[in-house]
Amino acid sequence: MTVYNKGAEVVRMLNNLTGPEGFRKGTDLYFSRHDGQAVTCDDFVKALEDANDIKLDQFKNWYSQAGTPELTINGQYDSVAQTYTLSVKQETPATPSSLGQAVKKPFHIPLAVGLLDRQGNDVILRIKDKQNKSGTMVLDVKEEQQDFVFENISQEPVASVSRSFSSPVKINIDRSEDELAFLLAHDNDPFNRWDAGQSLALQELMRQIKAHQCNEPLPEPTALTDALFKAMNDNQIDKALLAKILTLPSESYLADQCEVVNTDAIYHARLFTRRYLANNLTQQFEGLFNAQDSVSPYQFNDKDMASRSLKNICLAYLVETEQVKYFDLCYQQFSSADNMTEVQAALSILSNHDIDQRNRALEHFYAKWHNDAQVVEKWLAIQASSRLPDTLQKVKLLKEHESFSMTNPNKVRSLIGTFSRGNPHNFHAIDGSGYEFLTTNILELDGMNPSIAARMVQVMARWRRFDETRKKLMRAQLQRIMDHNDLSKDVYEVVSKSLAG
Repeated sequence: MTVYNKGAEVVRMLNNLTGPEGFRKGTDLYFSRHDGQAVTCDDFVKALEDANDIKLDQFKNWYSQAGTPELTINGQYDSVAQTYTLSVKQETPATPSSLGQAVKKPFHIPLAVGLLDRQGNDVILRIKDKQNKSGTMVLDVKEEQQDFVFENISQEPVASVSRSFSSPVKINIDRSEDELAFLLAHDNDPFNRWDAGQSLALQELMRQIKAHQCNEPLPEPTALTDALFKAMNDNQIDKALLAKILTLPSESYLADQCEVVNTDAIYHARLFTRRYLANNLTQQFEGLFNAQDSVSPYQFNDKDMASRSLKNICLAYLVETEQVKYFDLCYQQFSSADNMTEVQAALSILSNHDIDQRNRALEHFYAKWHNDAQVVEKWLAIQASSRLPDTLQKVKLLKEHESFSMTNPNKVRSLIGTFSRGNPHNFHAIDGSGYEFLTTNILELDGMNPSIAARMVQVMARWRRFDETRKKLMRAQLQRIMDHNDLSKDVYEVVSKSLAG
């Protein structure tokens, strides 16, 4: 994670700070200086400094300090002075004492910002002598508390912050539903447009989760529906972006937002929202689906990939209406598509519905692809991720199927791994059957492949975050593993830490 994720993000931040031309000058200097040599991070940063006549001493905190900075951002408009002040506060949580970083120094954070007027147009940005006519300005956030004052702002704007995810930080900013819907409809930064849609969906879903836990009727997601209606009727929107906007936050992401995880409430809130959107935007989903339908042969390119992605997400929503014609439409795509993307998408959609088309599709798929091990792994995973209530029983049967082998790690991950990690509603069933099933398989695996077995345990290692009933059930299964004779070091380490922590 540190090498591949954080390392790449740090280099990208340097690009944001120096700009494309400055970054190119810096890398040219770096290669001319150090070609064929063993180098350090300092050598790379030094080349960027010298090529652009800047100092990046504070930026090096990214290399020496652990943790993810959190930015708390507030905006204030002064109609008399015609200024807009963006107040930014940064703080980074302390990391374990073994790292010696209880108190963190401020990071140097590039924060890309835009301001939109009420018509959705980018405002020309000016801070003292600095001006940017492109509509986006990269701010140098260096202090614990910092104010940035934009001048000549004729009306109160809506701030678009962290455009293109300019730095790997957490952003805390209060947004009303109206503001999020506005950004979703108008922001010309694709990342922030998507993020606004996700934030709006998250607000709606968290309200529904709370209502479900209080045994109250789930509130209708009207603000999200209206915002998505506008996005779906935007003829200029990128198809790949629209497909992402239409995808709701996952159950696992919603669980991360909850202080106490209740998988039933999360599942029902998300399903309620999907069905509400499907039934209230049926015409839009069908129109978009038909617009993507093509008789031309399959091609692997960006344009067609975006079209297929949008087509499949629309089909998934249409089937949520549970109308027979859409079940038939989905099966038709499964039967006639000339590419695995559309075939697999249709099969995944059908797998969530107890209908004849589902059974026929699963049988046909296996009969056609049973000799292709990788495709069969997809077949197993699709069934393991089904939301139908009998999924655990189906998984148990598939474990005895000719296509499955406990000695094959890929098959284990596809079936047992997908059920435990990718199907939270069924895995976390209140009777504990999912935990018992996983534990039995972990103990069986431990003698064959301790590494895979240890990874399987991880899904129960966060047992403290769940409600009391599930806590007790998971802890009991972890203790069952702990009490097993001849437990591998791999599994012992994960389980002992989980129980002790």
